[in-house]
Amino acid sequence: GRPQLAKLDAIVAERRRLADRYAAALKDHPVFAPPVERPGRRSNWQSYSLRMRDGATIAQVDAIQALVDRGIAAKRGIPNAHQEPAYAGKDNWSRAAGETLSVSERLRDRTVLVPLFHGMTTSEQDEVIAALREIGS
Repeated sequence: GRPQLAKLDAIVAERRRLADRYAAALKDHPVFAPPVERPGRRSNWQSYSLRMRDGATIAQVDAIQALVDRGIAAKRGIPNAHQEPAYAGKDNWSRAAGETLSVSERLRDRTVLVPLFHGMTTSEQDEVIAALREIGS
């Protein structure tokens, strides 16, 4: 682990550079909104999660399929345990108190994860950006 820790700052800096590039390329995208860091917070960008804008003219599943068809690894937002098949029909959290998980459910259904990884080349990221722009046209 020590050799990896020695590289950590450079790895995070590279991920942040890639995230900044995505954000700049997609800031006015009609379908996808890039994530925004909260003031005073910094992400290490373990993944890059695009939010589908309200009024998007394409369904999440169709957007993901369009990316996959171009050879780009993409998937929907991070799954919620209570919506996974293993938990179907089980009341593992307190609905009786009127609690909902509507925000996490909406985010799962309105986000698309696109590639962002240490070592990603400019041309690899350009391919992803081009595919995303095609979805928006």
